[in-house]
Amino acid sequence: CTTGSYCPQGSTQNAPCPEGSYCPNPKESVRCSGGQYCPKGLSRPLNCPTGSFCATPSAIRNCPEGSFCPERSEEDNACEAGSYCPN
Repeated sequence: CTTGSYCPQGSTQNAPCPEGSYCPNPKESVRCSGGQYCPKGLSRPLNCPTGSFCATPSAIRNCPEGSFCPERSEEDNACEAGSYCPN
């Protein structure tokens, strides 16, 4: 099996690592944790980028106006009183 694939015992074909997980080797599928983004076929997890939030490891969403989202955000954070967040 290739990098980013998951091939448990008895596999008959090369399959990409499932969405929401990463496969550090073809024998192991690891569920991504909060604040990570894991589309299918990854060999290591990605951090949810600044300006976005990842409510689930398989979905990435843009941070809405009036909110801020630092790297690895699982939800958007409302801008505090006395400041503004254009994105």
